[in-house]
Amino acid sequence: MESREALDQLLSTRPDTVSLYQQDWLTQLPELPDSVRTLAVRSCSNLSDLGISLPDSIEIINFYGSASLQGIPGLPKSLKRLMLNYCSGLTFLPQLPQGLTRLEADDATALVEVDNLPEGLEELSLNRCSSLKRIGKLPSTLTALCIRECKELKELPDLPAGLKTLFITDCGLTSLPELPASLQLLDLSGVEHLLSGKKTPARLHSMIAFGGWLHRG
Repeated sequence: MESREALDQLLSTRPDTVSLYQQDWLTQLPELPDSVRTLAVRSCSNLSDLGISLPDSIEIINFYGSASLQGIPGLPKSLKRLMLNYCSGLTFLPQLPQGLTRLEADDATALVEVDNLPEGLEELSLNRCSSLKRIGKLPSTLTALCIRECKELKELPDLPAGLKTLFITDCGLTSLPELPASLQLLDLSGVEHLLSGKKTPARLHSMIAFGGWLHRG
């Protein structure tokens, strides 16, 4: 797709998926039909403004490499998965819908804070967010948390009782909250010293620490 005309032609067919890749001419999204379930925007470096409210039909949004994107004004209520990877201009997250189950914001290097996470969220990935300093309360529904190479992050909130997977590696943490008994997979590479004196969860199947895998169960 090389022009606005080609995009308009695609949208006129009422597709369920809209995928835009390396469209440097794209600075603002056009109005999308309510047939769209998946929106993928990859390496559209000049996209700075969504310009429209997204239709409530959308369940998956994937923005990858949208370096000029600084904010998202509103998200569909039906959204289940949100991926905001390599969006280096993103300074804050939009208000997240209650139905969201997965959130990724990897390599969002301007992101300072993640807060107001919706109850119902199951998976959260925040990798290489070099400016991230704070994560707010985690929802009780969270089962997987992955945070890697966030050097400015000094502490974590309390971990949910049902958390099964926890990957916290090469971060600036000075302390570690209590590990829930539900944990099954654990990676603390680079911060394994914070595990000293803490009880290892009985259900833990695998743990990476001190440079290698330790297996249990």
